[in-house]
Amino acid sequence: MHSGRLFTVYDEIHCRPVRGSFPDEIMPLVKEALSKRVLASGIIRRNSAHQMVSIEVIELEVMPEDGDLPTVAEWHLWTQQRKRLPRNSSNDSSYHGWNSTSQGVGMLGS
Repeated sequence: MHSGRLFTVYDEIHCRPVRGSFPDEIMPLVKEALSKRVLASGIIRRNSAHQMVSIEVIELEVMPEDGDLPTVAEWHLWTQQRKRLPRNSSNDSSYHGWNSTSQGVGMLGS
């Protein structure tokens, strides 16, 4: 890591710790996110096995707790409704680009 504060996020896909850094500007959010599931967006570096080894965080989002997640039926209904919205609709603010290679979901540790 070249700059910023350091942390470890635990990658849920590969069950591995990932080194991370973040700018001072998001310190309050990082403190709020400790021990919670997060979606971290930024510059990801991978090893030869394509596993994340580090991330320079640009944006951090705290994910809902398991009990706050929708049921399968609610998720299905939401995805069906979403298909009917125009792609760049102003009410499509929940789109996050889940397939982006610049994001990872994990558990933030200190």
